[in-house]
Amino acid sequence: MYGTLGELIILLVSVYFFFVFFFVGAQFAKVTDTLEILLFSNLLKARKDSAENRRGLWQKLFVFPDGVMKKYLRHYKKDEIIFNKGDSGNDVYYLLDGTAEVLFLDSEKSTVSSSILESGVFFGEMSHLLSEKRNATVKAKTGISALVLPPRLFDEVLNYDTGIDRTVIENLTQRLKAANERNL
Repeated sequence: MYGTLGELIILLVSVYFFFVFFFVGAQFAKVTDTLEILLFSNLLKARKDSAENRRGLWQKLFVFPDGVMKKYLRHYKKDEIIFNKGDSGNDVYYLLDGTAEVLFLDSEKSTVSSSILESGVFFGEMSHLLSEKRNATVKAKTGISALVLPPRLFDEVLNYDTGIDRTVIENLTQRLKAANERNL
């Protein structure tokens, strides 16, 4: 009787530890899958706080894209073309530092108009969101640093952080307003 009871207790303890390790492993997998999303979201928040002159540990940890986010970091020299109108591609860019210029070519009027992008904005997202080719040429007006986000990561960031949704919508609205003013 005692032998059977002892074996049952050992079996229950084994099952308990199996499930504990299973859930710990599942949590670890979830964290590693969402790490890039959390880091990018925290980077944006830290840069916003830094722009508002709030200093602290948050800014020291997240203002610069180090570690995992460094693989998305690209540097462009002054006057270097980032992408051309008509290019295929659905990567989304986040301008960390510097100034970029968006060039619009009106083939009917044979004119070129432009707008300026300052640090802290997304660009290239229209191509991804609309699943179309690039509708403008973007070049570095100064030396710039940008994070080039693959579509999967950009979509996951939008799903995770609604504040970024608002930022993207505000940027798109400003561009639409500027395009309307150019066409008047």
